[in-house]
Amino acid sequence: MSDGEYFTTTQVGERLGVTGVTVLRWIKLGYVHGKRKGVAPKSGWLIPESEVRRLEAQLAGNITPADIDAASEAWDAAMPDFAGLLDAGQVGE
Repeated sequence: MSDGEYFTTTQVGERLGVTGVTVLRWIKLGYVHGKRKGVAPKSGWLIPESEVRRLEAQLAGNITPADIDAASEAWDAAMPDFAGLLDAGQVGE
């Protein structure tokens, strides 16, 4: 798989052993970073493979809180507009 590959919340849930709804909750809480499939509020989410690998490592206990903070800071730097929307609660369901 390439780093450019994206997965739906359902696919990520299956890979991690949780439901797609759980992954959606994680996105809304800011635990998982993803992007909308389209512009409509109900268009669904796409999660990059790098994020899925981070989650797998975190769930396996192979990642520290410092690693999570570093990944989150890198995401915020790469996607400043999205981070602002998330903080303002403007990201839809």
